[in-house]
Amino acid sequence: MFSCAYEINLDISQVREELKHLNNPTFKRAGYDDMCFYVSDKTIKDQGCDAVIKFKKDLGDPFVEGVRFLNMYPKSYYLPHCDSNEQGFHEDIPMDVLHPGNVNILLSEPVEDTTIWYIDPDLRKLWPWGFSPKGVLYPGDINPNITKESMGHDYSNLVEVDRFKLQDKATLFNSGVNHHIVSEDKENPRASACFVFWPYNTWQGIVEAMKLKGLLNDRVE
Repeated sequence: MFSCAYEINLDISQVREELKHLNNPTFKRAGYDDMCFYVSDKTIKDQGCDAVIKFKKDLGDPFVEGVRFLNMYPKSYYLPHCDSNEQGFHEDIPMDVLHPGNVNILLSEPVEDTTIWYIDPDLRKLWPWGFSPKGVLYPGDINPNITKESMGHDYSNLVEVDRFKLQDKATLFNSGVNHHIVSEDKENPRASACFVFWPYNTWQGIVEAMKLKGLLNDRVE
């Protein structure tokens, strides 16, 4: 129905090596745990990761502060969800703001993991993690607006709109539409780095702006 991912035609070989170095919880500024955490721009600079800094500048540096690392255990998965700042990890934007998009870079070997995007035909008034099991993500009072009753909703009626396999290239990724992924690797964690776009933009605006810069590869189905 519409595309939710595009490969970016920039060389990221050195960027990936520096991100692998930064993918270490000793550098963590904030995060859920040692598998999903954020590293600050200051740490990126202090660690001498010049290729990462240049990569952000080559894209116009339209991102919020820092970079997120996600390391999924073998065969782990997330239920359909949208990305947001509902737990307040991004100090430079308000809590509960939806993330329209990000740039993902796979740090582990590609194993044919497929991300699938969905729309809710009923447009229910749900929170970004409304389909997740009740109580799983919020063991404490991190966000007083979110309760167990706001989670655990039925997702059987979601309609698939796109699917994409993350490979060796940096990928522009729609994070404001419900999406999920299952890690197909049976032995090793699926590691990735994520640069989150400044949220007061739309997905389509981000796509068109990057097309104007000649940065996006056309989708080949």
